[in-house]
Amino acid sequence: MKCKGLFIAAWVLVTLGAGRVWGGPPDTASPIERHGRLNWARDLKPYAQKIVNKNETSAAFNSRSIRCVSGKGNTLVQQETPLVPTDIREDGTPFWPVEQLSESGAWVRARIKGIDTPMNSDRSETSATATAEKGDDGGPIPTGAFTGLPWDFESGSGHTATTLGGWRVAEDSPVTVDFTIENVRSSALAFAYSWESVGSGWNGAPQITSSFVNLPAARYRTLMFDFYYQVAALTTGSLELQPVIQSPQHGYWLQLEASRVSAGRGTDAGNGWHRIGVRVPLTSSETPLNAGAVIRNLIFIVIRTDYEGMVAFDNITLE
Repeated sequence: MKCKGLFIAAWVLVTLGAGRVWGGPPDTASPIERHGRLNWARDLKPYAQKIVNKNETSAAFNSRSIRCVSGKGNTLVQQETPLVPTDIREDGTPFWPVEQLSESGAWVRARIKGIDTPMNSDRSETSATATAEKGDDGGPIPTGAFTGLPWDFESGSGHTATTLGGWRVAEDSPVTVDFTIENVRSSALAFAYSWESVGSGWNGAPQITSSFVNLPAARYRTLMFDFYYQVAALTTGSLELQPVIQSPQHGYWLQLEASRVSAGRGTDAGNGWHRIGVRVPLTSSETPLNAGAVIRNLIFIVIRTDYEGMVAFDNITLE
């Protein structure tokens, strides 16, 4: 039998899809290697990895991290690592200091050098922590758990939800926001952000996610939700709503059709809000989900424009 070689280019536990890096000692095999009976090619240098500073678990470098507090605006928590190193050794060689490496970048470095690494455990976890405000006691609203479709953020007829229904900031989000439950037409999941201060693009886009719901995709054909924006805040440009399904059968990243919200679009919802009802087919490039696929969780990414204000989601469901 002819044998074939297989090199692992990244081992960020995509089987978990939760933005986590396997952090075992450099001289031991990762779970992926153990499961497939694969060995580390110790003489393979350089080791392949994504030489980017994007908010991806397998990226080698730090990405930009922003913290937005309602009423106080944005704060830069972590600067992105320059792709061209600016630090110079005594011999004139440019290099990236360890603190400019991401968690997986530091682990790759340690694996190549055969040394231990602290896995950057002392770094800020802002992007992995969901926060909220205006709870019953004036503190954060608990994240809570998924209790079934739809997500309507009501705890009973006419009553505002006491939890976020399992929604939180996604692990790989470059932005951390504070959630509120706002009474628009009804109770809705809302957050404030200043897109204007960071410009357009995914590196300045908040990503929010549901909890793991593990719904069988075969039951559903359409994602539907209500999106609200403040009319006075959207005077130029547009907002782009990018829904993503994280499914083990689709590499944990299936982008659905994006929706663009331009100034004046939607219907008057009162108190300065406009409402847009969104329907998105559960397809990617017109290809449906695989038979037997599971919808593990749902992500919304809000991208672009000079908008500075609140946005809200309500009546999120699958049909």
